[in-house]
Amino acid sequence: MKPADSTLNFPWGSLPVEQDILTNWDSYSSESIGQQRLRLIRQHLESDTIPLERYFPDAQRRAPQIAVHIILRPWRSEKIRKAAIQHLHGNYEIPLMLRTHYSKDAGELEMDNTKLADWVDYDEGFSAEAYWACLDDPEVFNFGEQWQKIFEIIPELTDGDFSAPGLPGHRLNFPPSDSEIYDMAYWRDTFKYYLRDDKEKFPWEWHKDPHLTIHRAARVLYRRWCTRHLIVVDKKAFATGHGRLIYLDSRRNIIRETRFDLNEKHSMSDIITDWLDVYGFPLMWEDSGVGEKYRVDGEFGQALYQLTEEDWADPELEPLAAALESFSIH
Repeated sequence: MKPADSTLNFPWGSLPVEQDILTNWDSYSSESIGQQRLRLIRQHLESDTIPLERYFPDAQRRAPQIAVHIILRPWRSEKIRKAAIQHLHGNYEIPLMLRTHYSKDAGELEMDNTKLADWVDYDEGFSAEAYWACLDDPEVFNFGEQWQKIFEIIPELTDGDFSAPGLPGHRLNFPPSDSEIYDMAYWRDTFKYYLRDDKEKFPWEWHKDPHLTIHRAARVLYRRWCTRHLIVVDKKAFATGHGRLIYLDSRRNIIRETRFDLNEKHSMSDIITDWLDVYGFPLMWEDSGVGEKYRVDGEFGQALYQLTEEDWADPELEPLAAALESFSIH
């Protein structure tokens, strides 16, 4: 069955970034159309808030077709725009699969095409959404290692319903105010509880690397900040069969990331199920790394964790463990 056309209720010019571009357009600018459009997209990405009325504009108010034809349509295709609409208005649990590598060798390219088709088809749920969720176009997405360019094509990845961290249409700053995070005190207390519990259960791990213990306990906080997840199928993914799974905040910062086996038929369903469990710990986070800004010594670490002397106190080791720890051979 052919999927319903999600663009019918959102004509060109109606999406928040499209409204921003047309509203702020300077017809007398010395910039080229492409330069001005890119500048306004980047300006949109850095904005703190998006007025809620821009999510659901007046259906009777249509953008001038000449502006749509000259400014918006050359920017992105109907298929890419469908992906933007899906992420803006509903299918948050379905990650975008972004292919960023296209081999110059014809034989290798053909093999890679076959691999991608197999990976997409492994999970029935994702396969049904692949018509918009799988971004595969060498003319548009041949980013190589610069996968972040996707935000300039689908800025809606940062524009969606930020129900995880706070208010819809609001991008978090650090440190966040009380009004930005719903019941943040509860979630931080929960993090501290997990931290104490992990220190008691795994004292050896704490003594070896306290940051690792903190990052594991802080998964409950990360889940509150996380607004999107993205699968990057890069050169390494085609070579190893392991795609890059990235969890992002509303400012496009990496919260956690990992590599997962694209050939494992249950991987995609696990990723989708994890996302729906907003109060749980995603399975894919077990072996994931923490984004640089979210580390204990990162830019957001101090404000996010608010660690006290008590939190940093070493747990007591069992007598035998303590004896062995102090034992050394000379």
